[in-house]
Amino acid sequence: MIALPRVKQNQQVAMPAAFLLQRQPSASRFSVDLSAISNKKKVKPSAGKNDGYMEDFYAEVIREHKDNVGHLLTGGYETATPVNWEADGTAELTEEQISYLKSTYDLSCMDKQSYWNLMADLTNMNVISAKDVASQCIKKAAPGATLSQTPAWCTETYGKLNVAGNLWENMLAYRKDMESMKEWLLNNSFTMNRDQFFSVKDYLDYENDRTSRFEALLKLLA
Repeated sequence: MIALPRVKQNQQVAMPAAFLLQRQPSASRFSVDLSAISNKKKVKPSAGKNDGYMEDFYAEVIREHKDNVGHLLTGGYETATPVNWEADGTAELTEEQISYLKSTYDLSCMDKQSYWNLMADLTNMNVISAKDVASQCIKKAAPGATLSQTPAWCTETYGKLNVAGNLWENMLAYRKDMESMKEWLLNNSFTMNRDQFFSVKDYLDYENDRTSRFEALLKLLA
């Protein structure tokens, strides 16, 4: 968890395992079509969905902090090439760029500095967005989330992408954690109110989308 200055009230910052929610009074419980979570297509529930919830949050984080504590949005590392904080991730890698990245980075044996250098390079190539970088270090907890209650299966590394070592294996492990979080949400939805449920769902949708794109990039660089 990274504590940033001037974070507005009610903008809690936490790691994925923080999405362990307190039981709410029965009056605040709700009904929703939970099949939307496991559907491969993006389905918009009829109520409670806050469109752009995560996108807006990361845009604000970058806007407020990229100049004064920008290095904290890269795991605390100063990257060899500055991150392009305007990157929107809409480009595709060229053959020349792929060749450069393959010759520069060994994805089977990464250290943390190299990982964040890679992230910076990818923003300058505009194949990932600035939000993709910031979202790896800053997490917005759901309303009422608590760090004090942790299931037995939550290890210290659960729900966190290990950026050192074999990046491909680490990514697969992280995506597996995302799937188990989604399953946990399905099984524990009755403990949440509507805002909590959709806050966690939005987070998992955002992370699954981001990591699926990262997985495709890693395949090109393997």
